[in-house]
Amino acid sequence: MSLAQGDLARAIDALERAQAVIRKWNLQPWAVLARLGYAYVLSARLDEGRHLLEEVIQNATTMSSMGVGRAMQLAWLGEAYLLEGRFDDALDRAQQAVSLAQRHQERGHKAWGLRLLGAIVSRRDPSAVETAEGYYQAALALASELGMRPLLAHCHFDLGKLFRKTDRQEQARQYLTSATTAYREMNMRFWGDQAEADTRELA
Repeated sequence: MSLAQGDLARAIDALERAQAVIRKWNLQPWAVLARLGYAYVLSARLDEGRHLLEEVIQNATTMSSMGVGRAMQLAWLGEAYLLEGRFDDALDRAQQAVSLAQRHQERGHKAWGLRLLGAIVSRRDPSAVETAEGYYQAALALASELGMRPLLAHCHFDLGKLFRKTDRQEQARQYLTSATTAYREMNMRFWGDQAEADTRELA
């Protein structure tokens, strides 16, 4: 819950304690390690997070017993590569994530992968607005169908940021306002503060 809400300090503390236990007993709970790696990535501890996620991808050969599948782990690693500016590596992992999720009929994980593809396209080629929007809208449609409220908020935030770069300022405002409201309702303060700041810059 803390990771989903963006309470990264609390999430990292809990996951590091879990990591200490599993290392001591020589267990292989890849879900814990993957979540910790992603929490590091979101906390701007990119090198640590990427290394941990790469360890998970290299060593985890089965679906996690805690419900975090390979596709989601690939998407988290792809996001780490994106934040490092490694666009080709990010794209490769995102495409693998979407393909794997589709093969395993993990529609929720596919939605997260599509959202990542939108983020990669928008940063790699800022002029490819329509392509990025297409990925975001595909993720948004799946998230809406599956009732994935956090992902819906993220997609609205992403679309708002995308449209800020164009002359579609009113659409940007609508999406950013919607994202801010949704984040506040779900107590996702980490992203809510960012969305609110972006909205203020449009004023």
